[in-house]
Amino acid sequence: MATFFIAITLFSHLILPPALIVWVALSRTTSRLYWILATILTAAFLATMHVAGAGWSWFGLTWRWVFLVSFGLAIGHFLYHHWPTLPWLPPAKTKSWLATLLVGLLAAYFLTSIPYLVSAGSHDMRATELTWPLPAGDFFVMHGGGNEAVNHHFLVPAQRYGLDIVKLNDFGVRARGLLPPDLDAYAIYGTPVLAPCEGEVLATRSDLPDQKPMEMDPDNLPGNYITLHCHDLTILLAHLRQNSLVVDVGDTVTAGQPIAEVGNTGNTSEPHLHMHAVEGRVTDHDTLAFEGKGMPMTFGGRFLKRNDRVQPN
Repeated sequence: MATFFIAITLFSHLILPPALIVWVALSRTTSRLYWILATILTAAFLATMHVAGAGWSWFGLTWRWVFLVSFGLAIGHFLYHHWPTLPWLPPAKTKSWLATLLVGLLAAYFLTSIPYLVSAGSHDMRATELTWPLPAGDFFVMHGGGNEAVNHHFLVPAQRYGLDIVKLNDFGVRARGLLPPDLDAYAIYGTPVLAPCEGEVLATRSDLPDQKPMEMDPDNLPGNYITLHCHDLTILLAHLRQNSLVVDVGDTVTAGQPIAEVGNTGNTSEPHLHMHAVEGRVTDHDTLAFEGKGMPMTFGGRFLKRNDRVQPN
């Protein structure tokens, strides 16, 4: 399963985009209409992956911009070398028109997804401003935002605006390798977790051992965790490192206070910090994890979504 997932992610992020760009640059099409539709299809796919691609922290964030610049150069190359000699419409052959129709349908499909992706950066509820829960560094949102296109938590009511956060190393990726077996290879592993607000510690757990990457524990979804009550919200900070918690139930914490470390416990495939907020003072597990009313959070005024980068000083 891990090999298949890596292959799909690699294909969609690093193989298909340059293939489409080369198609735009060197297309041997017989009409301007076909090339325009192919260019629209490529632009829509690149935009979709730029916003919603879930693997950029695997390969490096720079690739997104390399592909956009290359796409612009590909358009210029084709317009200069091929555009003047092409007719507007394909020849009167069934095969040519079917190919044009197929490309047009694919372009329309990806174009219709763009407004939905744009809407992921907004919400229609009261957002609560919180303190960023991690120290100085280079952090990246793997999942987050206002719809399921960029946030796999969105369909769970309590986790609707949840965040999955990783850290980027000096090479701009989240780990040394695609799925390294060593937890220390992940940049975020062991990073201090800071209280995102001033409030009361409602519940904790710290006894679960850290798992190897890809060894998930669905029986203990949050793994080791802390829940805080503040601003009439209950905030869950999950997947914490074993025995790293430095607060107890009933303690009052201040915003920015170290309270634990990022680990790899619970229903998680690799080290990261999961965070979500539900309305009210919640101590019931199912309400906190599934049934509660998920509330949006902002950090420095930003409502974060997938592929956003946070670099606190």
